[in-house]
Amino acid sequence: MPARRILVDLSHASDGYVGIAQDIRLIFEMLAGLPGVDVTGLLMPQALHDLPTISPGAPQVSAAAGVVHWMSQAANQTTRRSQIASRLRSTVREIRRVLRSSHHVLQLPPEMHDAVWRVLFAQTLPPSDRPLVLARPFLATDLSVARLLFRTGAFPRLPPMFLDLGSHPIDAVLFCN
Repeated sequence: MPARRILVDLSHASDGYVGIAQDIRLIFEMLAGLPGVDVTGLLMPQALHDLPTISPGAPQVSAAAGVVHWMSQAANQTTRRSQIASRLRSTVREIRRVLRSSHHVLQLPPEMHDAVWRVLFAQTLPPSDRPLVLARPFLATDLSVARLLFRTGAFPRLPPMFLDLGSHPIDAVLFCN
């Protein structure tokens, strides 16, 4: 029987040491160790951001590094009012980003896996789990939890957003929200 391919949203994994952040790290590690399961991590920033649009084609290591950076800032983003105010000043650009109905992913290159470990997993998992976790692929997207929530709240009649996984087939997705 072919392995079950599961995509796990890791957007909350950088949130701290307890609760959903802890749970999602442990769930990812558990799935990575199960026979018959092929787990992939989805790195998706939580907050509004100014990352470049991820599109199919050219490798975008800088975009992937940006996603990891934004995720590393998650614990420090207790609604920074100055950031929100500056975003509101560029309302037209932000609305265009929120209205996008299709987002793409890119696979993180292996040289970024050290950063993924430090930002998402090192605070919970023992170092002995590192090879198991980092053997899994990680995908990054410019879609953020904040934009997803804003779109569904402010524009509920728009069609749903679509996350184009390209050549990464998935049987099931696990989201934290």
